[in-house]
Amino acid sequence: MSKIVFWNAAKINFDKNLDFGSMETLGEFVAHENSNAEQLVERAQGADVVITKEIPIGADIIKALPAGVKLICEAGTGFNNIDLDAARECDIAVCNVPGYSTTGVAQLAVTYMLNFCSSMALQQLMIDRGNFDNFAKHLMVPLFEIQQKTLGIVGFGSIGRQVARVAHALKMNILVFDLRSISSHCTVLLLHKPNT
Repeated sequence: MSKIVFWNAAKINFDKNLDFGSMETLGEFVAHENSNAEQLVERAQGADVVITKEIPIGADIIKALPAGVKLICEAGTGFNNIDLDAARECDIAVCNVPGYSTTGVAQLAVTYMLNFCSSMALQQLMIDRGNFDNFAKHLMVPLFEIQQKTLGIVGFGSIGRQVARVAHALKMNILVFDLRSISSHCTVLLLHKPNT
């Protein structure tokens, strides 16, 4: 039976509403709220898997981990905070959760676009100050429709694709620049041009 240790579960379970029940079906599961650098190795004792959320895991920590640790899992999309060379040298696999924030980040990107189109922050500030002139007198903030506007997306991984899907639904023109599709020149794709 495996032992899985989550070094800083509070980083993703800030509201205490996450259910770690499925983790417990994999073996003994220990979730620490937070761990400082000095506690990481000690808390990995007896563990097969350690889970982290954005804790810097340098070569010194990786080389000090117990021999039983076979996997470091970053509970997010990247693992630039983990020394991959040291993990490889110690025969420790490293993984992440690529779909962790795809929908949320795409939703936030579109929320910001819609916010800017309607000057939502400025309208809210006026209301908070008791100024209703924007509604009672005449339009006092810039507004424009997002339909037919052109959205440029840099990178076309899972988040870029999700943003494109939502932008398509909003009838936007979509341009994509993706480094993976470049050989010796730039590639810009016109993904969608709505019918006018």
